[in-house]
Amino acid sequence: MWMQRCRFSVPAWAGADNRRMIKTIVGLLLCCCWGPLMALTLEAQDTQVNLGRAVQVLEDPSGLLGIDDVRAPAWAAQFKSPAIAGSDLNLGYTASAYWLRVPLQRAPTGPAQWLLEVPYTKINTLALYPPQGPAVLTGKELPLSSRPVHHRFFAFPIELGTSEQYFYVRATSSYALTLPLVAWQAQAFDTFQQQVL
Repeated sequence: MWMQRCRFSVPAWAGADNRRMIKTIVGLLLCCCWGPLMALTLEAQDTQVNLGRAVQVLEDPSGLLGIDDVRAPAWAAQFKSPAIAGSDLNLGYTASAYWLRVPLQRAPTGPAQWLLEVPYTKINTLALYPPQGPAVLTGKELPLSSRPVHHRFFAFPIELGTSEQYFYVRATSSYALTLPLVAWQAQAFDTFQQQVL
């Protein structure tokens, strides 16, 4: 498929076998350059960051994949960078579960403690799988006590290191599945919430 989008010409003096080999080498080089996303680095001056440009998505029509499955190389290779219109990832009406993979790290001068907010209420089940530690399971179908941060939307405390870490989010909805992701510094989050209320 990428070969159809990437048009380049091979010199006429190269034979058919050489042209095929050159196209294969160029294709491999392009795959290396356009491989998995680099981690989004959160800086000390970043108080609120839309994570849409860092997200990769995997649809799970069966709803049966677990965190060990999606971390395994066979499934991990199937995550795709979505086309995002505006600031939100909108997946429409779907019976599928969706997995998001978000590669993050902080700058050496950036704070380690952040909040990952999903500012959308109509998510039936929502789970955050941090790089270390237990999963956090919440959602519209679970009691408010399942939310790690008392908030009208969903917010999760996360800790970032200075090297790349993958955070996974799994979501389902009986409504249109919209998954805006925002990273906040805690102080900025608290200030914003007080202004909204």
